[in-house]
Amino acid sequence: MVSKVIALGVGPVVTGIVGVILIPLMSWVLPVELVAKYTLLQAALNLSVVFFSLALYQAFVRFYYDVKADALLLKAASLPSLLFILLVYISFLVFDVRFTELITGEYLWGAELLFLSAIFIAVCNAFLLHLLRMNGSYLYYSITMSLPSLSLLIILLAYSILGDLSSVLVLFYMIFIAQLITFFVHLFISRKLLVQYFSCMFDIVLVKRLLTFSAPLVFSSVAYWGLTSIDRFYVNKMSNEIELALLGVSVSIASAVNVLTSIFSNIWHPYIYSLETLPRRKIKFFVNLICFTIILIWSLVSCFSFIVGYILPVEYNEVSSLLLLCIASPLLYLVSEATGVGIGYYKKTIYNMVAAVLALMLNIALNYLFVPKLGAEGAAIATAISFFLFFILKTELSLKAGFPIYRFKIYLLVLLCLSNAITVNYFNYSAVLVSLLYSLVLVLLVFIYRKELWLICLKIRKVGFKNVIYL
Repeated sequence: MVSKVIALGVGPVVTGIVGVILIPLMSWVLPVELVAKYTLLQAALNLSVVFFSLALYQAFVRFYYDVKADALLLKAASLPSLLFILLVYISFLVFDVRFTELITGEYLWGAELLFLSAIFIAVCNAFLLHLLRMNGSYLYYSITMSLPSLSLLIILLAYSILGDLSSVLVLFYMIFIAQLITFFVHLFISRKLLVQYFSCMFDIVLVKRLLTFSAPLVFSSVAYWGLTSIDRFYVNKMSNEIELALLGVSVSIASAVNVLTSIFSNIWHPYIYSLETLPRRKIKFFVNLICFTIILIWSLVSCFSFIVGYILPVEYNEVSSLLLLCIASPLLYLVSEATGVGIGYYKKTIYNMVAAVLALMLNIALNYLFVPKLGAEGAAIATAISFFLFFILKTELSLKAGFPIYRFKIYLLVLLCLSNAITVNYFNYSAVLVSLLYSLVLVLLVFIYRKELWLICLKIRKVGFKNVIYL
């Protein structure tokens, strides 16, 4: 179990470290307007993977233990997505849709070709990545997960030394080459199974089962993308590129928390889906542990957020306070994955869609109200509040699906952290006062979870740290 966690953790850790390095480096070597455009391109690439995949890679994960043939399942999951992409691309040509111009406001034929190719390759990479995760190739999974961001960092360094960084075309080359390198590595690792992929039958009945499961997830995934990314498009249209760059850098640094999200999801979902019945006592233990960890991280990051101001150019000084809000999204998503365990286990995917769509509607309304007046700060506040609603909805709908959990203490602590973050940004509190506020949250956290912490300490003393998970 420990070796599995370590192997699965390598990729997210490397990705998180590279992400923390990449965006500050961009802020030093790229003009502000290119940092802003990169933020939009990454958001568009993420949306494209979610939309064009039809959420079938999630269905691949869910049905992996039901269908015992990897190549057959991979073909049934991936081929409809790839055919859908080609169909959309043909419609772009017929109706002269300039995709990249819609995103960046500039049109270059070469950039269009590079970005559409990057999307197609990224969708292929998503399926191959989940294949490695499910067939137990955890180290390969971690390596290929970190390759796109690691490749981006190396390409950026190469361009900063040898090339011209003033053209927007540089961004398209970076994204395309990073995806292509990852794809070639996937082809090498999965070459034997891919031979079976091209020779096995195409199971229409299985495709229908997969699509039935994934259809609601398409809407919930797109809505979730909107929750995490639509604020950047509001800032782009209703504010300015400086504010967009501020928001993009803040979100990218906060995304280092996705290390935990990736590790947790990579272990949690396969484990839950492999169970015939849910061991409620053990699951509740994990949920309490995750909730405690989330508030601990949020508070510690907030206490030391002032350090960010020392590693970024002076024009990005506001990032240290925006980080308190931007970190809410990945942390609340992670805790919702834990408290919403009943939704996935009981296959109530419609509940995911309901939670994501309602939270997205709130996010759209709040961004419309806040961004014109507050810029990046308003967008960060809107997204944080919307994720709080998303977390509450998933928790309550999981309870409705059949998995009750005591949740009010975590509601209280999350609300306290969120209200502190909003107050700090709105009133521009000093670093000392911010640290004091979140230190008080830490004291309250330990007091509220004192019984659970004492129980964990007793178990560790009795059976050792490695065996606590099995109790």
